[in-house]
Amino acid sequence: MQRHLYVVAEPQRTVLRPAKVVQLEARREARLEEARRTGFDREDFERIKSKSFGRFLRSFNSLEYVGTGYTEAYLQGWDFLRYLDILEPITLADIRRHLDTLFPEEGRALSIVRPA
Repeated sequence: MQRHLYVVAEPQRTVLRPAKVVQLEARREARLEEARRTGFDREDFERIKSKSFGRFLRSFNSLEYVGTGYTEAYLQGWDFLRYLDILEPITLADIRRHLDTLFPEEGRALSIVRPA
């Protein structure tokens, strides 16, 4: 079973929405509904979480990334250097519980990106 949410975009040229866009939106909504009902695969969750840890630790190889990350975190009101402490306790149950907060209906967009 596919466990990824694909985001696709296309400029809306007419008032009527192309059938492909409607179809993609329906697939996105079906996947979100499935996630609400059944949750996410624990193995996928743990892999993504581990990758997030690794990506953050590798980011210290770039002084520019550390400076930008620290500044953004400060402006958002959290401590950049405590990122792992924030990430570590997040559970799969937390993600499922906050699914509607993470993917609110009014914040969803669909884009189809075509090569030039």
